[in-house]
Amino acid sequence: MKKLIIILIFLFSINIYSAIVVNKSGPYYVGEYIGFNKDCHDLDRGTSTWNFDDGTVYSYPDDSDYGWQNHIFNIPGTYKVRYTHGSTFVTPWCGSTTAAYTENYVITIQARRAISFSPAQPKEDQQVYFQALNYVTSSVLWDFGDGTQLWGGHYQTHRYQNTGVYNVSVTEKDIKHTPVTTVVTVSPDDRFIQVATSEVRIGEPLTVYARNFNGKTILWNFDDGTIVIGGHTISHTYSKPGNYTIRAVDDGGTSKKSFETPVNVYGISDDVILEVAELRFDNGKYFMVVPRNSNKLKPLLRLKMRGTGTITGQWLYDGAVYGFINELSRQGEVKEITMDQARPLPTIEPGVHTVSFRLTRPEVDVVFPTLRYYVLPYEIGMNTISPPDGFVAKDNEIPAFSWDQPKGGAAKYQIAFSHSLFDLLNNRSSVKWTDVKGSLSFTPGKEIWDGLKRNRWTYWRVKAVDSFNNTTVESGINEIKIVVAEAEITLNKVTNLEGREISLNENGITSGSDMLLINGKVKYKGDSKFLILQILVNDKLVDQLLFRDVKKNETRNFETSVPGRHKGKIVFQVLKTSSPSVIVGIKGIILK
Repeated sequence: MKKLIIILIFLFSINIYSAIVVNKSGPYYVGEYIGFNKDCHDLDRGTSTWNFDDGTVYSYPDDSDYGWQNHIFNIPGTYKVRYTHGSTFVTPWCGSTTAAYTENYVITIQARRAISFSPAQPKEDQQVYFQALNYVTSSVLWDFGDGTQLWGGHYQTHRYQNTGVYNVSVTEKDIKHTPVTTVVTVSPDDRFIQVATSEVRIGEPLTVYARNFNGKTILWNFDDGTIVIGGHTISHTYSKPGNYTIRAVDDGGTSKKSFETPVNVYGISDDVILEVAELRFDNGKYFMVVPRNSNKLKPLLRLKMRGTGTITGQWLYDGAVYGFINELSRQGEVKEITMDQARPLPTIEPGVHTVSFRLTRPEVDVVFPTLRYYVLPYEIGMNTISPPDGFVAKDNEIPAFSWDQPKGGAAKYQIAFSHSLFDLLNNRSSVKWTDVKGSLSFTPGKEIWDGLKRNRWTYWRVKAVDSFNNTTVESGINEIKIVVAEAEITLNKVTNLEGREISLNENGITSGSDMLLINGKVKYKGDSKFLILQILVNDKLVDQLLFRDVKKNETRNFETSVPGRHKGKIVFQVLKTSSPSVIVGIKGIILK
């Protein structure tokens, strides 16, 4: 017993100064909680204090947390943390002191350094904006991974001139730390400029488009002494004939690349030559089905001439001259001429009739196509509602076919599908009609749907039948194409020209912007020398993109712009050839 008392007295008589401990190992960062304590428990904390060397001092009125004190440092740096005993320190394990004293702990707080950049997927020669985040000093070494290094501040811009993957690093000049890195993937440059027509007459405006350009402004050079900074769409008028090269530089002229396209400017001449001619109805087809006494027939003639002068010609109805045209055609203009509606095509006699055209000036050896229209024996036709004429459906998405109720109603309706236009026109026995009772819509069953041929046009029409099974009224003939999709089209995001993202979902897009930028990707299930992506807004072609040397299941990114203030449907369709009849992928969204 005496020996034990001697040992305790010995322990209490030794001055052993304890140390500060931390609840985690370093490194330590700005903004995180760090716990501090004594490695020996202080029994009397009532007058003790913590001083964290950043202006923060804590006093201890009690010992409720067993001595732990949490603290957050908001500024990087090295701090001397001080714990001051306010009275005699006595502990059976760490000895004692007879007076107050201070213990120190030095800790280094680091910033959470990082590198941010935009855009996230830059292209060749596109200006990339970099920022060094949470760096302490204003002088840092930038290494952009392509051989370019520079000392500068926290904000930098850089243009990559080649595709590839680059490792960007940033190091502070006066502080030793591991370099912070990030990876930048640079995609191929897809910019180009496009003219509305490659030939134009002097004194007439020419519209030029900068496709897929990055900046809001473009430096335009029209090769006639005119240099301006303008938008992505610009108009220019030439005063002298000649061959010119239009050039455009992105980002208001700060880009390193120049894009160019030629244009031929002609003077006024009476020598006109036919370049392109097209004859069709205004519904885009070479045939129509109309009720008797209908006034909906509008043949449309489109001509593009070389030179500026007068053109004349004759409309032909059932092979006989029915009307004349005398028009002024300008160089490079696509001239659209419709038949005089004061003298519409006859629709009195039921049956098939023909419409064609003969050009008499200039005298050229060209044969225009023959349009055919079929006049029904009824004055009132049936209006179909959906799907719209010319609809393209996916193989696994069966649409509902619907129509308006005709005047007088019907005992039942019948619908027919055929791959032969003339079989359906003439109600031949090979056409199978399906009864639709008590409904104004019809969804084909699997047997009918699977029986329709894929990747080609199918014709369909509806008729009303009375209780004696007599036809009382019929609809026109519509087209539908069922596509077995071999290409997947995915839309990633939609933004306006300022870069603000617009919500994209199955319900459609709502925006008040004049133009929308749409980013997406295409994946084809085979190898192809090229694919063509067409973008149509309300059936009007607004953009066309070409992908070369496509590999099986390879993903190709694309970006396009569409008018944003037009309600209707935006359709993306991938063609395997340049013919719109060979569609291998399709996707549609609604623009509200």
